[in-house]
Formats: sequence, structure tokens, C-alpha cells
Amino acid sequence: MASLSSAVSGNNERMVGLLVAVPGSVSQRELDEALLQACRLGHKQCLEILLSAGADIHQSDTQDRTLLHIAASEGHTDIIDTLLSFEHCDIDARCQQGTSLHMAARMGHIDCLKRLVNAGANIDAVDQSGSTALVLATKNINRARPIAQYLIEAGCDLNAQDKCLKTALHYACKKAFGVDLLLNAGARTDLLDEHGNTSIIYAATEGFCGVIRALCEAGVDVNVANTQGKTAMHYLAQKGHKKCLQHLIDGDGDLNQPDNHGNVPLWYAIVGRRPEAVRCLLKANCMLGNINGLRMDNLIGYALENRLFDIVLMLLIAGYEVADLKFWLLNNDMPEEFKKDDHIEHFVYEMLTGPHTLRQLCRLFFRRLMCRYLMAKHHHLPLPQTVLDYLTLKELDDFHFQKGD
Repeated sequence: MASLSSAVSGNNERMVGLLVAVPGSVSQRELDEALLQACRLGHKQCLEILLSAGADIHQSDTQDRTLLHIAASEGHTDIIDTLLSFEHCDIDARCQQGTSLHMAARMGHIDCLKRLVNAGANIDAVDQSGSTALVLATKNINRARPIAQYLIEAGCDLNAQDKCLKTALHYACKKAFGVDLLLNAGARTDLLDEHGNTSIIYAATEGFCGVIRALCEAGVDVNVANTQGKTAMHYLAQKGHKKCLQHLIDGDGDLNQPDNHGNVPLWYAIVGRRPEAVRCLLKANCMLGNINGLRMDNLIGYALENRLFDIVLMLLIAGYEVADLKFWLLNNDMPEEFKKDDHIEHFVYEMLTGPHTLRQLCRLFFRRLMCRYLMAKHHHLPLPQTVLDYLTLKELDDFHFQKGD
């Protein structure tokens, strides 16, 4: 005769019924193990027969999962319906992985999740990591958008933080998933994780331009620094994401905010060898003097020592102090690459030996006077386009970078 286990495995409900009908033919342990098996495989009729025969509905497997946990994890909606029909079914029972709702959210089983919520499951219950079902959904982007949308519509806590103090928006920004859902529902953008990171810092570390734009449009404070003193601007400058940087600049990002080591975004752009980011920051009128915390004598010196000649020229055009260049050249030899390029050598020689032209001096004066107002409001200034181009370093737009930068 077939065993109870094999009968359940083959979904042979007739044989299951015959085996349990014979008194003493199967033990309680065999009944309970068969019930777990039927639940895992989604064999509803077998499960109902086993329950009628006295199998324990309150038992757990080796992972401390109840029948409801298993059904939610496997996506068996009919099993969930059967289990919930029993009066003493604990819908919020916990195992190592959380509640049944966590299981459904983690695995992306939207129909199971709907049944659990409609049956009264705690929508904001947390697992061992402190995560709600919404946080789990944003951690796992596979089939998770309908999960997140349903939970939001059901009134879950948008701003619940896990044990690392991360919210669903933190995780969404790191994966560029579901950010629009959360922002449209009113998720807070100012919450900090355990390291002081806001949602926009997560987006910046990944370089997600669309996410950064959406956050800026939502009014996020782009200048919040984490425990390292870094803002989103520092990370984007280091990675060289020009379009993302521009969104921060348009969102009133601070170009000159130093981190805990005294380094400003321009320093990260130069050290990261990101000429496009350097150009973007220079055009936005970042500070060129009195920059503290550099690991080299000056920015020009660092760029020269690392053969970043395009960056050297851009710094000089933008008004970097020629005295720093002179000081560096007094203590170092002119790089051979400079000597081989007549245009570069001539430009540097003119900068070193000749006085600034009136055109250069006027531009430096106005740019220093206007500070960030220049880039934020220059489109509204009643000035001819040629004057605006002059003030905003238009010539840097035609600057061609050397290969390898």
C-alpha cells in the first residue's frame, strides 16, 4: 500500500482519504508531516482531508514556519483561504522571517497579500530586521510594484524605519524603483538612516538621474550631510554625473560645503578625474579660493602632478589663483606633456607672465559678487545673451577633453 507521504506528493486525495480512514494506520506524526507537505505543495483537497483526520493546524516546520507562513511563501491562495476559515488561525504569527504578510511581500505574491490584508493582518508588522512589508517590497524589485502600490492604498506606514533606520524610500532610491509611488503618496524625504543618509544621497551614490530629478521636484533638501559630512553633491562630483549635478545645482545645492575632511565637491571631481563634473561645478560658480583640507598644496598642483591638463586649463579660465600655479612650478618641473603642446604651453605662459585682461578681471569680479545667484537666476537677468555667455563661462562648453579623462 502507498504511504501517506507519497499519496500527498502525488495529490492522490482518494488514497489519502483511504489511508486516514483506517484506524491506527497512520500516526499523529505522519499526519502532521503530511499536512506540512500538502501545504507546501498547494494540494488543497489533501490538506482538508488531513485536517479532518486530526492533523495539527498549529504546527510549525523546522524553520518555525506555520502553515500560513508556508502557504504565503509558496503563493498558494486557496490554501490561505482554507487556513483562514479556521477560527483559531493566527494570522500574525511570527517566525524567523516575520509574519505571513512578510512572506507574501518578500516573494511578490500579490493575491496572497491581498487575502491576508483583507483578513485583518497587521499591515505594519515588522520582522527581525525591523522591516515592514512595504520595506521588504522595495528591497526586492521583482514583481514588487503592485505589492507596494496595494500596501500604500491599504494605508500602510510610508515612513516606517527598519533597524538601520532606512525607510522604503531609502531602498527605492538605491534601486530606482517605486520612487514615484512613494513620493506621490507623501513619503518623507528628510528621514536619515543610521549613517545620516537621506534618500537623495542613496540616489546620488548610484547616479540615478531620474530619481534625483524627482526628489528635487518634490522639494528635498539637497544639502543634508551624512555622518561623513558628505552631501549628494560630493558623491555626484566624485562619480562625474553631470546631469545629476545640474539637478542639484538647480535645486539650490551648496557647491562649497566641505565634508568632515574639509573637502568640497570640486576636490572630489578633480581627484576622481571627472572633467565634465569639474566643468559643471565651475560654470555653476563654485568657490576657487580658500579651500581647506586638500591633500596637495593646491588644486592646480594636484591636477598637474596627475597630468590632468584639461582640468588645469579650466581652472585657470575660471579664475583660479595664478600664484598657486607659479608656486607649484617653482618647486616642480613643467610636465613634458605641457611642453609638447604649443597651445597649452603658450596659454600657461601668458597666464604666468601677463596681467589679467580687463575682460578677465570684470568677469571674476561679477562672478564673485553674484556667487550662486549667477547660475540660479541668470536666465532672468535683463542682459544680452553674449553677456550671459561671458558671465557663465560659455567657452567651457566648447572645451574638448583629452583622451583618458
